Amino acid sequence: MPSSQKNILLIEDDIKVCSFINKGLSEKGFGVTIALNGEHGLNWALGNKFSIIILDIMLPDMNGIEICKKNQS
Repeated sequence: MPSSQKNILLIEDDIKVCSFINKGLSEKGFGVTIALNGEHGLNWALGNKFSIIILDIMLPDMNGIEICKKNQS
């Protein structure tokens, strides 16, 4: 378990995948914020600090590459 809680942003549109990843990370003591689409994920990423972002590349509204490019500017 991490000594201090690390916050992770999970951007994934498949609810079953989100649930699986969230369960595993939460059991290890990580705080997980879930965004179910690219727009919400980008807003979370730009407005908050996360230790890591787990990003699905194939999202219906905005793909993961677009999110990475917008998050860098």
